[in-house]
Amino acid sequence: FLLMIVVLRGCWRVLDMDYRERVFQQVLTLLEEEDWSHTCVPLEPCCHRMASLEPRLIVEHCLRCYGTEAVHPSTGEVSFELMEEKVCQFYAELLLRSVDKVGDDSI
Repeated sequence: FLLMIVVLRGCWRVLDMDYRERVFQQVLTLLEEEDWSHTCVPLEPCCHRMASLEPRLIVEHCLRCYGTEAVHPSTGEVSFELMEEKVCQFYAELLLRSVDKVGDDSI
């Protein structure tokens, strides 16, 4: 279970699952549109392209939650490698949310 906690205006906040889903789906769609590899998602271009949709803080936070940060040694450019296990957990949680919950009395 991945808890997406972010600091907004000095207060800790938990991102709503529906909001987290929307933002991360937008990031994944952008990867396809730009033909970026999941192993090297460039932070600045990603945040710039999504600026009209979501706040930079949230986009960057999603990348940090589902990926590992890397800094190019010569350019200093920050990119993220999306981690397969975390992305799979995201989709599993998404799929399981839509399944009816099993109560103790039905086991």
